[in-house]
Amino acid sequence: MILVPAGFLMMLSGPFFRTGEGTPPVASLGCLVLIAGLVLIVAGRIQNARHKRATEEMNRRRMGAGWRPCPICNGSGQIVVGRTYSSPNAGGGDRAIMGKCGTCFGHGWFSPAVPGTPPPL
Repeated sequence: MILVPAGFLMMLSGPFFRTGEGTPPVASLGCLVLIAGLVLIVAGRIQNARHKRATEEMNRRRMGAGWRPCPICNGSGQIVVGRTYSSPNAGGGDRAIMGKCGTCFGHGWFSPAVPGTPPPL
């Protein structure tokens, strides 16, 4: 994500606004870096949206086949086992330490045939 600000700064640096000199090479490079950064951002958002849609579709199919999400981890397969704390000067905030759910053995779903059976890998 640093490409976009770097490209913008490169585009504005140098004799960019002088007339009669054409486009300086630094500004041209800045424009290319800016465009490349924007393309990477858009590509990442598209990939995240595809992954989200695929996960939702997989969950709908599981539910239709009779599989049920784990009530402890809500189908994620992970639970919070602890937290780390840092000072506000070091970035602040706390972070969750995730572990495998012991109820569904990290699968997140229960079989329709035998209650409590995790799905095959």
